[in-house]
Amino acid sequence: MKNPASSAKKPGLSKVKTSRINTLTALAFLRKAVLKPTRQVS
Repeated sequence: MKNPASSAKKPGLSKVKTSRINTLTALAFLRKAVLKPTRQVS
């Protein structure tokens, strides 16, 4: 992954990258939270 300080110079790209990273992190977190207790995939 690139240095966040360098991508901060470009607000548009930074915002897109941040939202994508947040989405992937949220999906991974939700997947773990769902798979751990019940092992159900909706």
